[in-house]
Amino acid sequence: MCDVRLIISFALSQKLVIMSNFFKIHASFFSPSQMKLFAVLLLLAVSVVAANATLDVTIGLNFKGSSEGVESIAVPSDCNGTIGPNHFVEFLNGVFAVYNRTNGNRISLSTDIAFWQNAGITFAAGVDISDPRLIYDAQSGRWFACMIDVPLSQVNNHILLAVSKTSDPTAGWRAVSINADVNRFADFPTMGIDANAIYIGSDSFDGSGTYRGVAYSSIPKADLLGTVLSLARRSSSGTLSPASRGNTPHPIVNFGGTGPGLILTTENNGVDFQPHSTLKLVQVNNSGAAGATFSAATLISVPSYSIPINPQQPDATQSDFDDGDCRFGAKPYQIGNIIYAAHTVDLPNGSTHHAGIRWYKIDATAKTVIQSGTISNALEFFYPSICANSNGVVVLNMNGCSTTQYVSSYAVVGETVTNNTTFGQPILLKAGTATYDDGGGFGGTSRWGDYSAVTPDPNSSDHFWAIQNIATGGQEWSTQITEIIAAQVLSPTVTIDRSNNKVLLQWLTTATGFALEETPSLNPPIFWTSVSTSPVSANGTNTVTIPANQPMDIFRLKR
Repeated sequence: MCDVRLIISFALSQKLVIMSNFFKIHASFFSPSQMKLFAVLLLLAVSVVAANATLDVTIGLNFKGSSEGVESIAVPSDCNGTIGPNHFVEFLNGVFAVYNRTNGNRISLSTDIAFWQNAGITFAAGVDISDPRLIYDAQSGRWFACMIDVPLSQVNNHILLAVSKTSDPTAGWRAVSINADVNRFADFPTMGIDANAIYIGSDSFDGSGTYRGVAYSSIPKADLLGTVLSLARRSSSGTLSPASRGNTPHPIVNFGGTGPGLILTTENNGVDFQPHSTLKLVQVNNSGAAGATFSAATLISVPSYSIPINPQQPDATQSDFDDGDCRFGAKPYQIGNIIYAAHTVDLPNGSTHHAGIRWYKIDATAKTVIQSGTISNALEFFYPSICANSNGVVVLNMNGCSTTQYVSSYAVVGETVTNNTTFGQPILLKAGTATYDDGGGFGGTSRWGDYSAVTPDPNSSDHFWAIQNIATGGQEWSTQITEIIAAQVLSPTVTIDRSNNKVLLQWLTTATGFALEETPSLNPPIFWTSVSTSPVSANGTNTVTIPANQPMDIFRLKR
């Protein structure tokens, strides 16, 4: 922080013009016989607060989706959904639902099995399906979906891939089935996209349930946009060793990107309960044609991470609650040359442990970390999803809970100034209403997750749509679908002028929603108060008049 008495004063004969959303002035003036006007422009103070000053975060549509025991009986739900030009589509274990994006009204509802059957997939008796993924691609005007089937044999399963016929998710889909490697079970499918291809990643297990590694597929996007979906030019990596490729690969979503495809993994999901400090990034070359190749993994050094310990809910007598592991469960996004990704990590403090969110900005070319940080407070945070736009606005959606807070949906919004991203405080999107306990059917642990989603709005770059589970009953999860609006507000132009023994602060009336505030000092703690004098509006200008001989004050416009 700065002491205003140490800032250089600029002597001005008539007028000072400041262009900043938050502006500071020293409103102490000498008598007319000494000098017409002195003003202090607090350059350092402006740099301190500018990151928050230009970002206006509001919550738009915020509505309930599906619930356990009502639309689905699946545990976990694998919470997932995506915004499109006219609809929000929710795709969970057990549920495919379409909502009107203007009012949240549900337009259609089907089971996940019915969705795939309607798209042309036939299932053998006893086969289940799991792990839905969904992307809306504005470039092609199509929706892309995938899941896995789960046969009784728990081996030789399939990855299911569907493409909508149009930009309307209710107007029909076409689907194909992709064989897992022989004698392998493809688990936890993930999906990415760019201008060239659709990319699918998965974990690979053998028939005994032993983890054998990871697998990737690259399918030219052009081959999936016709009346028949073709896999003729699909390229597959086969099962690759986790020692060299990491765990749970997640292809990057890079809308319209024309460079090589990229696949991000953690070194280890943390199930060994050891710390790890490496991410791995694989490059997919020639992905828009047959014969795509997958590079060796580049190691990216990051701050140490380890598996989060299960968090507590208000009723600590219930079974342990599962907050997942260190994998990238939700889609990483690439904007320009920057990859944004987030996962849950353990934050130890002596003998206690706390779950928080680690986020990264990664240089896609240099394959190095540009910036990373941790989201943490009194709550424990887990199951994050992340998204960004080309203006450097970053949105993180996650669960949060504590001994006094049921499992709820939260978001944090960050803004990038001079390449540095800073996040604001967590915003409660929807509070949970009960301690969740599914009876401990998974080794004494109540399953949750396994992921969430936040996606960019194809109609507006400053709108993001999140879907997250919240606890609404002892054995009931529900989804909450939230529109997050993070608009960068244009800074008004403020002029400071003198009229006899008065100071005039003026700005255009077109800069709506701003109020004038003052504080006597920028030394912490800083307390801003509203200026009691109301602005007078005339000839398109707001004017606040202040006596020139008042004690020193610092002023700002606050929206």
